[in-house]
Amino acid sequence: MPQKKQIIDRASGRLITGGPEEIDALQPLLRILIDECGWDANQIVSRPKQWRVPSHPSGKRTWPVDIAIFDAPEKKRLEEHVKILCECKKPDETSGIGQLKVYLDREPHARVGIWFNGLDHILLYKTKDGYRSAPLGTPIPGPGDPLYPGDDRNLLTYPALRQAPSLVPLFSRIRNRLSARDRNVNRDEEILPDLSVLLLLKILDEQTNKLFPQSPLLFQIKNGSREETANNIKNLLQREVVKHSDIFGSSDIRLSIDDDSIAYVVEELQNYRLLSNDIDSISTAFQILRGKAYKGEEGQYFTPPSVVRISVAAIAPTSSDRIIDPACGSGSFLAGALNAVFQSLEPVMRQNPAEYGGVKRDWSTQNLYAMDKDSVSVRLSKAYLSLLGDGSSHVFKSDSLRPSIWPAHLGAIIPEQSFSAVLTNPPFGTKLKFSKDHGRAEGYLVCKKWVLDKSSGNYVATDEWENRELGIVFLERCLNLLEDSGRLAIVLPDTYLFSSSYQWLVNWLCNNFTITHTINVPIEAFEPHCRAKTSILVLKKQQPEDDHRIIGMLTESYGEDKHGYPMYRLDANGNRTKILEDEMAEAATVLLTEDETPSKLRFSFKQTQAKKAGVLVASYFWRKPYLDSLSRFARENHCELVSLLDLIDEGELTCESGHGSPKGQFKGKGHVPYIKVSDIKNWRINENPKYFIPEEEAMRLRGNKTLKPFDLVMPTRASKNIGLVGVIMPWQTHVVLTKEIVVIRCAREGRISPWLLLVMMSLRVVNDQFRYLVQMQTNREDLGKRFFELLIPIPTNQTIRNKWEENAKNFFLAQVKAREEYEKLLSNLSAEQFVDRP
Repeated sequence: MPQKKQIIDRASGRLITGGPEEIDALQPLLRILIDECGWDANQIVSRPKQWRVPSHPSGKRTWPVDIAIFDAPEKKRLEEHVKILCECKKPDETSGIGQLKVYLDREPHARVGIWFNGLDHILLYKTKDGYRSAPLGTPIPGPGDPLYPGDDRNLLTYPALRQAPSLVPLFSRIRNRLSARDRNVNRDEEILPDLSVLLLLKILDEQTNKLFPQSPLLFQIKNGSREETANNIKNLLQREVVKHSDIFGSSDIRLSIDDDSIAYVVEELQNYRLLSNDIDSISTAFQILRGKAYKGEEGQYFTPPSVVRISVAAIAPTSSDRIIDPACGSGSFLAGALNAVFQSLEPVMRQNPAEYGGVKRDWSTQNLYAMDKDSVSVRLSKAYLSLLGDGSSHVFKSDSLRPSIWPAHLGAIIPEQSFSAVLTNPPFGTKLKFSKDHGRAEGYLVCKKWVLDKSSGNYVATDEWENRELGIVFLERCLNLLEDSGRLAIVLPDTYLFSSSYQWLVNWLCNNFTITHTINVPIEAFEPHCRAKTSILVLKKQQPEDDHRIIGMLTESYGEDKHGYPMYRLDANGNRTKILEDEMAEAATVLLTEDETPSKLRFSFKQTQAKKAGVLVASYFWRKPYLDSLSRFARENHCELVSLLDLIDEGELTCESGHGSPKGQFKGKGHVPYIKVSDIKNWRINENPKYFIPEEEAMRLRGNKTLKPFDLVMPTRASKNIGLVGVIMPWQTHVVLTKEIVVIRCAREGRISPWLLLVMMSLRVVNDQFRYLVQMQTNREDLGKRFFELLIPIPTNQTIRNKWEENAKNFFLAQVKAREEYEKLLSNLSAEQFVDRP
């Protein structure tokens, strides 16, 4: 039986339970109606209280309709104002249309029916002569469109095209349709080349017909026939390849997808205008295509427009800059730089508008450079830059990390230390390595093994070579391309900027370069393709001054949710507004102002502080609101703030890691509880019989580590539960803890007891410190040694201290007393007979 899920209905905003048709067809159609067609959600009736039509002509309204659209929000649920009925069936077209006709018969005022299965749609018009299906390629109507069929569908011209919506769902829909139904190809890496070609044809067709607004576009459904449409597109491709061989990269390009898929792509794209002043729409379209195919092993991920904008704002390119992206993908960084430069020149160019296009083309041709080893990415990048004013002549297909194997002419065009700015989002991933042999051949310093020189406190490179993560090698490659005082903006995984394994990298960067910005990238930004937590690191190729301060920017939203749909800000009552929730865009604006008032979107800290901590992640340094609240609590309750490290150094606490993880074959095969990080919550330690292990395996894991009654335990890695504390009860001292759990023990009587420590660590003002102490190691939460920085408020008044700890102590002692009843039960029934227990 298909599994149902809890989801939010797109129109009503209510939590509902949805099955496959709801999730794969009905909710996507609501997004199309609202986000793409422009219907107001308030004039749509969907779930949970669906519109109903009569079960027979004179009967009661008992048959629910998937979606009903009314002519105005204030007329919603008035039967004489219902205009459109929608039926979502997946994937049975015949039964869906049949049901739709029945509903339209029962609803005399409804004029149009829409059938949708998640990929395809059919429009059904109700006329005085019966039902009439709309021609192939007719778009789903919006609020201003007629609700009746025309005699013949007019040929599309450029002025008739609509502004393109968010292209993430549109291109995802196209990709899903081809993957599921194309007879020739079904893998993303096979689909991508053809989709990129079709997108280029669409853009070139718009570019040509923008100059001839009365001429019919060629990129459209022809005569309502899929076969004729496919043949028309194939002929168009051959003509454009001859005219634009520099963009297509080959004169021998053929489409592999079948005719039905070609027509489907045309049908989905033909009504939208991709050419516009908004560079984000083109960028998103190109990157969605590229990202789908390279989301895995290649480590190449879609770069959201917000990430591009804030990177460009941090670099602040000018017309005197020479700029390169050595991992260009679809060219979005260079397009963003081009756009920024000419926005700054707009007041000057306004005086000579006739020269604008020529100046833009000349500047971009001379000052923009790009490389990628993927031919499709190079093709997309060339097309994108040509649309925005050229710059396509200096986009090269080559491995930018290996200049020793470049052809001679390329080395002359892109010499070392010749660029004033570099912007890039390089491939990264744990499996993507640059070999030590290549590292030695190219002379990359980062490919050497680094060790700590204890006398200086700095890391130094040895003569030993190592395989190195591709993203780190790209970092050095970018620095090699920069001239002195040049600027770099690069997207890097947070792991490189704080993890103990990369302390050498942070140390090297802080010692040799002036780091100007570290900008948080929300994890959702790359989540459609991967879950790597990243930051944008911006630096200058020059030695840092002793008192240099880094600008930190803790941006936690970027205008879209993890599925690529727009995310809107909520008002004080929790209602969605029409303002995008996009802190990255806000921060980019902040960078362009002179306002230096500290906020999460712009604050500063010393580079020497970052070097000492071994951390270059913005969230680690944004502590002010949390420490202010903690200090206020301490003042109001007569507490002193003491770090865990101080308590350990003074002998009041001990800390050690858990035991380890058993082999999978032992789980559920014994009587000793194995405790995972998810088992700690609500001050308790949950014992799940599914993970009980044999005593022999437990003894191996425990080694010489023992647990005592009322020890405190807390997850330190790979869990949202980091910061939640549990108590080892007297009957739990034999459990086995995963290594990602730390055991905290009060070693002697002093200022702290387990009860007081439990209470203090459970306070919100204390727990909030984990917001900056916990970092993301790739896609897992990690606390590391930053745990010892945690500040604990300890009452200086003994009476207050005793009162707080006594309440907690009595709570747990009462549980010990209650446990006696369970022990009595075990005198009659053995523990082994129970599948669950307290």
